[in-house]
Amino acid sequence: MTKSLFAAILALALAGGVAQAQTAPAPSDPGQSVRVIKKNPKKQKGKTAATAKTLEGVIKGFECGDNCYLTIKVGKADETGLCEAKACVPWFENQKMPRAMIGKKVKVTLATGVQRDGSGKAMGKMTSFKTLDFVK
Repeated sequence: MTKSLFAAILALALAGGVAQAQTAPAPSDPGQSVRVIKKNPKKQKGKTAATAKTLEGVIKGFECGDNCYLTIKVGKADETGLCEAKACVPWFENQKMPRAMIGKKVKVTLATGVQRDGSGKAMGKMTSFKTLDFVK
């Protein structure tokens, strides 16, 4: 619930133009700002482990409007969703993802997120990426 509340507040702040660009430069090494996992990470425990769906793919793109969307290539298909993972926060603040991230291999956890318009009104539900981990 705390993550949902944080995501909603962040979406409202971005939609209202409150967020400003970072003053510190983005780190060039993705390991400094995000969690890097090994190919076979430990399995999650508890309720979320049974219900969480994960995908592994390659980052294809990131774009922002009223919401920010990440697209990853999984096999021959593309999967696009709301980028609600902690790793996406600096990208939200800058309204773009560093070009160096394109082509990076990632593992994401899928869930359902809420799309909001510029005023913060819920417009519908769609796939969201709750976690984003870079895979070596």
